[in-house]
Amino acid sequence: MAITDGTFDAAEFEAAVTANPALLDHVRPGLTKLGITPYTQQEYDTALNTKIGEKTKEIHSAYEKDALELTGVAKQGNEKAYVYLKRAVGSLLTERQQKISDLEKAIADGGGDATLKAQLQQLQEKEKTYQADLKDRDEKLFGKDVDLDIRDGLRSLKFDGSVKESLRKLAINNASANVRKLATLEKDAAGNENIRYVRDGKVVLDKEGKPATAEFLLLEELADVLDAGQPGAGGGAGAGGAGGGKGKITVPETRPATVKNQGQLIDYLLQLGLAQDTEEFDTAFGKLSTGLPLR
Repeated sequence: MAITDGTFDAAEFEAAVTANPALLDHVRPGLTKLGITPYTQQEYDTALNTKIGEKTKEIHSAYEKDALELTGVAKQGNEKAYVYLKRAVGSLLTERQQKISDLEKAIADGGGDATLKAQLQQLQEKEKTYQADLKDRDEKLFGKDVDLDIRDGLRSLKFDGSVKESLRKLAINNASANVRKLATLEKDAAGNENIRYVRDGKVVLDKEGKPATAEFLLLEELADVLDAGQPGAGGGAGAGGAGGGKGKITVPETRPATVKNQGQLIDYLLQLGLAQDTEEFDTAFGKLSTGLPLR
């Protein structure tokens, strides 16, 4: 069947390109004119790694900003974010606790005048507030890491195009909430922090016996709304047609005023009918996410 007939299928096109690879040189510019940016696997991997690097940088910047606000200790040069955080928090904690210890000793040694007791009480109250703030910020930072893991997991999934958008969104929200409840922070012997998903008191493992990622859990949670050809946990997802077979989706040039972060942007693109893990979705996300915070 000639391509000009407009009735060729994917198998016929693949056979034509296999027989004549130069066809791709004509196809790619044509797709670009239609608003679709084609990528080779290498180009896609490079773009994805760049996007992940940018998101990681945003998270580290958030760590540093929170550490400065919390401790007042400035970052030194090219100091790594996690090194700076430990140094800043550690120095403030050590200094305050030392003052408390000194005052407690002075009072115990007989210097228990009203001024020393008032100073001790003031420091103890500051320490209590500090510990509460530190716990709150730690929980928020960890929550950002979990949300990013869930978001990356969702981007790898291919959804069943026959499922209504409203039902798919509801399923995604419920699944994300269920996975988020299982998340916990684990520190290894070297002091490195990792996200672990715990169910019934045990770390959930994937099919290879490794700690499960959000993607693995989402595959279980969203099984009823995924494409029948969705690979099992640990495999890469197929690209799938944009919009679940609904044809080309028109994406506005600007995002709505109600979209204020990248999470809301993903929801917005899904509502338009764009399928995740497709070039059209990635192109739209890249264009509209500029300047948006993660959360």
